[in-house]
Amino acid sequence: MPQKHNMTLHTLQPPKGADAAWFRQASLNYVAHTEQGRTVRSLAKQQGLHASTVSRQIRRISKLRSDPTVQLHLEALKEVADDNLDDYIAGAMNLTAKELQVLSLLTATDVKIILAEGLEKAAVVKQEDPDIAPTTLASFPPKDILAIQAQGYLTRKKIGKLSVFTLSEAGFDALGQKPSVERAKVEPPLTILARRRDGAGHAFLDRELVTAGCHLLEDFRISEFPASVTHYEDILDHPRPTDRAKRAAVDRVVLALQDLGAGLGDIALRCCCLEQGIEKAEKELGWSARSGKIVLRIALQRLKRHYAQLYGAGGGMIG
Repeated sequence: MPQKHNMTLHTLQPPKGADAAWFRQASLNYVAHTEQGRTVRSLAKQQGLHASTVSRQIRRISKLRSDPTVQLHLEALKEVADDNLDDYIAGAMNLTAKELQVLSLLTATDVKIILAEGLEKAAVVKQEDPDIAPTTLASFPPKDILAIQAQGYLTRKKIGKLSVFTLSEAGFDALGQKPSVERAKVEPPLTILARRRDGAGHAFLDRELVTAGCHLLEDFRISEFPASVTHYEDILDHPRPTDRAKRAAVDRVVLALQDLGAGLGDIALRCCCLEQGIEKAEKELGWSARSGKIVLRIALQRLKRHYAQLYGAGGGMIG
């Protein structure tokens, strides 16, 4: 029977030059991804992080595995975190698993918690348009929400018999993020476009189309293309890297853009990967005004089909 390591989360010591808090979180994400098969996107959503951040953590830990100290701690982590990995991920951020779950939901734009007197559950809702009923994302016992507020992570505002909770500055700090007002300055164009609605109140881009665009973006970032890559043809002509993970990511990007073809591939590259705004992409491609968003939606529909055909519903796992 293998010997168990006498280790807790906070006894994980980083290799030289690595921040201890970063190392704990990155190691947990590495184990969750490689041992338990969790996708980068699911881990990012759980922790309120961008998927590219989790991807970089996993790649960095993979490169550090040759360090004997890192090897020892990864083996120990696999054992102690096998049944309660979510608690360990939350612990790396000095939060309980429940606190991490609630706070991460509130990092999204237009999301808040509604608690009405006399109801058994507090609802986490997203309301992008005041004229349309909000979407309920999750629900929790009121005592859990009040306990998290007592920690200072939530701001409470009473409106009659309703209490509305939003993420406080301390809550953002606990997640290592900035408030949404500051984050909006660097919000990806795809996310901004996804919030637009037509006359009937329907989202211009549904969640699956945004997910397809984010999948392409993750692979593009893992590939680490040079700044000179700005056109569809640049991707197809780019030499394959020797690093196996990067080469696999490059191949996925090339395959996706080849499936789209010129035109659709150009707008997907610019708006999803280079994160250009629609207006700038239209101008650089020589297209008429307001045509770009229509072509982008078609490209994302094709991209969604591409990933579904390759990996099945939900897409594939990064890395």
